[in-house]
Amino acid sequence: MRSRHAAAIVVALLLAVAIDGNAATRTWSGASGTGWNTASNWVEGIVPADGDDLVFPDNPVSRDSNNDIAGLSITSVSVTTTNTGADYNFTGNAITLNGPITFANPGSGSNHPHWAIPLTLGASITLTSSGRLTFVEGAIALGANTLTAQANGDLRISGAISGTGGVTKTGGSPLTLAGASNYGGATQVSSGMLVAGSAGALGANATGTTFANGTTLRLSFGPFTLAEPLTFTGPAGTISMVENIQLSGPIAFTGTLNYQATSAGSISGPITSAGTLVITGPNALSTSGDSPAFTGTVQINSGNFIPQGTFPAAINLQAPGGLFGTATSGLLTMTGGTFAPGIVQQFFAPAGLASSGGMHNLLMVPGLPVINYDQVQVTGAVSLGGTTLNPTAAGVLPLGLTFVIILNDGADAVVGTYAGKPEGSTFLQFGNWFSITYAGGDGNDVVLTTVAAPAPAQPPTPVPGPAPAVLALSLLALAFALRRRFR
Repeated sequence: MRSRHAAAIVVALLLAVAIDGNAATRTWSGASGTGWNTASNWVEGIVPADGDDLVFPDNPVSRDSNNDIAGLSITSVSVTTTNTGADYNFTGNAITLNGPITFANPGSGSNHPHWAIPLTLGASITLTSSGRLTFVEGAIALGANTLTAQANGDLRISGAISGTGGVTKTGGSPLTLAGASNYGGATQVSSGMLVAGSAGALGANATGTTFANGTTLRLSFGPFTLAEPLTFTGPAGTISMVENIQLSGPIAFTGTLNYQATSAGSISGPITSAGTLVITGPNALSTSGDSPAFTGTVQINSGNFIPQGTFPAAINLQAPGGLFGTATSGLLTMTGGTFAPGIVQQFFAPAGLASSGGMHNLLMVPGLPVINYDQVQVTGAVSLGGTTLNPTAAGVLPLGLTFVIILNDGADAVVGTYAGKPEGSTFLQFGNWFSITYAGGDGNDVVLTTVAAPAPAQPPTPVPGPAPAVLALSLLALAFALRRRFR
């Protein structure tokens, strides 16, 4: 019995060796056309078979290569191109790939490999690109395997990725995923930049995408909505918004998340973090919905932040940044920039206001009830020190209107004043005269009241002098007296 078992093992090993021994390297030449099933198109004069390694060297006779073999299972693929000649094009039937696929594209230029052959992974594999841009345009069926994309040169995968497996991004160059993918596994970004170029770029949104320290998510080719859950493990990560794209999935980050608003974009999913969201322009980030677990800080360095909803995170505003919107937030600290609360006569509600610079813009519209104006509703202390107040109206307002521009809760007094506007002063702004008090409303609110223009200053009344005749007689008498004295 044991001898039979041993014999079976020996036979299996011999078969494995025989099968492996049949594997060979087939090198493309394209001497007779484009078809893989033509022996003279391969340097060895043999058509590829299952288990072979395929090599596509630079400068073959034909740079157009078409797989007209059905059901081919390959161990590896290697493609080399330079910047001379035309694009290297790969089309035709799907192959099963059991090992690595490598694209080496040294030099600079506009000629690139275009791989449009569908791939079915027979194992977890690595797709490596180096040098110039590589296009992978065919569909990729992962099965339960993992595709590792080693982007040592720019790599763009536009084919749909399916299966229960996942995708891992490595290498320092950008990887673009732009297909309508539905793979169910996790996406891991270990280094460099991942570019999401479609709503389904990151799969079925079940397990989410995780970004390691120092990596970047770039959003391009919009507009679309990306529902993928995103996790940035920190201590630093970046979202680069290049197109108008909405992030509707949850976002979690530790440390610092840099949001680069090259184009307008929005976040509607909840944010979870005790870290700092840093916003830079030149465009705007809009947020909506509540984020009760966002307890950190929003730092507006440039560009605009337009939040709606409720979150406890503090906001720091500095020049040349801008803060708009209708959010309920943590403490608002303003050292510069522009703060324009509300979106068309609404309010902003921070848990404290500490303002020492910048500009506070308010919109007031004639003909509307006095509640329809921009307002800051502060829960906590209010400190004003040098901020410029700029109330704007599209016309002349009726006299006697009052605007509670800062509704201060509790009994704590407002500390400081707006620049050049002490208590009780009046000022002209865009054709309207206002008076200002920092003890209005219920005693500690900042209130503007439309008033009449001050009366113009009157010139001083001249004191009447002596009549000309009297003056002449006085001069004659003085002359006569002096003459008698000096005789």
